[in-house]
Amino acid sequence: MSTERKAHGVIDRIVDGGTAVILLEAEHSEIHADKAELPDGAGEGTHLTLTLAGNELIRAEINTDSETDARARVSAKMTRLRQKSARSRFKKDE
Repeated sequence: MSTERKAHGVIDRIVDGGTAVILLEAEHSEIHADKAELPDGAGEGTHLTLTLAGNELIRAEINTDSETDARARVSAKMTRLRQKSARSRFKKDE
């Protein structure tokens, strides 16, 4: 019998309309779970706090704080990229 543990995961994709592929970033692995086992409103890109026994999903909760932080980091990076010069550093042949 496996002991339960907590993990952070992100839903990468839903395949075949019913199986969620959840990435466990800290462990560099993934698990598969039936979409019916996930909280209402969970979809691709949703951050989850998971309770696992081995690689079996026991419970999943949406982690809105983690999701908000990730969206803010991506938004800040995109803003920095857009602010960089649109001109190429390479010389054009004329």
